[in-house]
Amino acid sequence: MPESEKYAHPLKLNEAWLCLDYANVIGWFVLENSADALTYLHLLSWAKQAEVVQEKTFATLQHQAQQHPKKAAQVVQQSLMLQDTIYRIFSTHTANKLPDSKDLDQLNLLLSDTLKRAQLVSEQGKFAWTWSDANTQLDRPLWPVIWSAAELLTSVDLKRIGHCASEDCLWLFYDTSKNRSRRWCSMKICGNVAKARRHYARHKDALQK
Repeated sequence: MPESEKYAHPLKLNEAWLCLDYANVIGWFVLENSADALTYLHLLSWAKQAEVVQEKTFATLQHQAQQHPKKAAQVVQQSLMLQDTIYRIFSTHTANKLPDSKDLDQLNLLLSDTLKRAQLVSEQGKFAWTWSDANTQLDRPLWPVIWSAAELLTSVDLKRIGHCASEDCLWLFYDTSKNRSRRWCSMKICGNVAKARRHYARHKDALQK
């Protein structure tokens, strides 16, 4: 397996909102390994998988990280802080509580710097957003995540964010069901585990009667 593909989470459950995928996947990596285990290449590989960066940008940033390892390490620490901040803000919302002002301040600080990178371009008679210095700045993979968090927080879709009902899962999800009845991050994983546990409990009770 190529070095650049060693880190690839098989699940992308909230593709409509990149920030939720980021909070879940990076958080999962830290829980399964440790914060110290996360490297810039892990972050960059996730960004490529999530289509946050393209092949050319991936190669350039990988080279930049090799040339500037201290800066790359700083971005890794920033990425962990961003994951914590996003997760706390949205999980607090799912509990119908107000976010900590320090978390909002931190996100605003990151957003202010991110907005400086955004620019409009004209493509075939249409206008679109793009990023300036996209191929040279090591924190490039984080910009779309920060942008996504700001968009979601200011949208009506904020009401559709939920928290997996499994006691063993911490993932957030975006509920697209019509009656907003979703309970699991994934029915194939946590939902099936819960069903299996209920089946086992009923079977055990029946045997004991």
